[in-house]
Amino acid sequence: MTKESVDKYTGVINVYKEKGWTSHDVVGKLRRILGMKRIGHTGTLDPQVEGVLPICVGRATRIAEYIQDRGKCYRAIMRLGLSTTTQDMEGEMIRQSEYIPSRSELEDAIEGFRGVIQQIPPMYSAVHVNGVRLYELARRGIEVDRPAREVTIYSLEPLDYEYPLFQFDCCCSKGTYIRTLCHDLGEKLGSLGAMQELVRTSSGPYQLKGAKTLSEIESIVESGGVDFLMPMESALDHFDAIHCLDEDFKKITNGETIELPEATAPKLYRVYCKGLFIGVGEVPGNGNTSILRIRKMLL
Repeated sequence: MTKESVDKYTGVINVYKEKGWTSHDVVGKLRRILGMKRIGHTGTLDPQVEGVLPICVGRATRIAEYIQDRGKCYRAIMRLGLSTTTQDMEGEMIRQSEYIPSRSELEDAIEGFRGVIQQIPPMYSAVHVNGVRLYELARRGIEVDRPAREVTIYSLEPLDYEYPLFQFDCCCSKGTYIRTLCHDLGEKLGSLGAMQELVRTSSGPYQLKGAKTLSEIESIVESGGVDFLMPMESALDHFDAIHCLDEDFKKITNGETIELPEATAPKLYRVYCKGLFIGVGEVPGNGNTSILRIRKMLL
C-alpha cells in the first residue's frame, strides 16, 4: 500500500451490507477491491441484518469512533407469538403464546419504549461480561446475569400489522438491540416476540438511498472512479466549524494549543485553517474559553 493509494482512498464509504456477510467480511472484501489494508467498519451488523454500514478508509479510520457514537435508524419486522434463544428467528424457539394483540394494544404498548429505556443485552451478543463475550458463553450453554444498560429510543413508529408480523421503524442510540426491543415488547403484550427481519436505514448522516453494494463499488474501482468515497467531514457534520487564522497553521498542525479570537463554548469542532480541513478540535473547560487544541489530526 503506497501513500498515493491512501490519499486516493481516504474517506467514508456508505456500504449496503447484504445478508449473509459479517461486517468483518465486508472489510476484507474492500481491502481486496481497493488494494489497501487501512480500512475499518464503524460497528458490527449481524450477518442476517442488511443495510447501511459506513466503512472508514485511509486516514478516515481515525474518525470511526465519531460515527459509532451517532444514532441509527432501522426498519424491523417482529414476529409475535414466540420467543427464541437469540431473540431473533436464527435461534431455537423456547416459548409460544396464542394471544393475539390488537393493533391498538400494540400502539399503546410501544409508548412505553420511547425515550430513555433500560435494556438487558441478549446472551447472543458481543457484550463483554467479566472479560468474556456473551455469545461465547451462550454457545457453551452458560447464561449469566447481565446488567441493564440505558439506551435511548428517539422514535418508534408502527407500520404494517397482520398477525403474527408487525413492522415498525425505529431510530435509537448506540448500543440499542432491536431484537431485544422485539423481545421486550412481546413480553409486555403477553404475546411474546422475536425479530424476523432487520434493515438499517441510516447510521449517522449516511442513508440507505446512497448506500452501494460491494459489487457496485468494485465496478466503480475497475473503471477508475472514486465517487463511492465521501469526505471525512461528512461524518462530522454534527460538529460546528472553527476557522483558525492563517498564522496559526504551523502551531495547530504541530499539535500545539492556539488562542481563538473570542470565547467559545467547550465542545468538539471541525477545525479548518488556510482553507484546509485539519481535524477534530476541542475547546476544553466548563465555561466559555478561547483555547483550542487538536484532538484528532486528520490533515
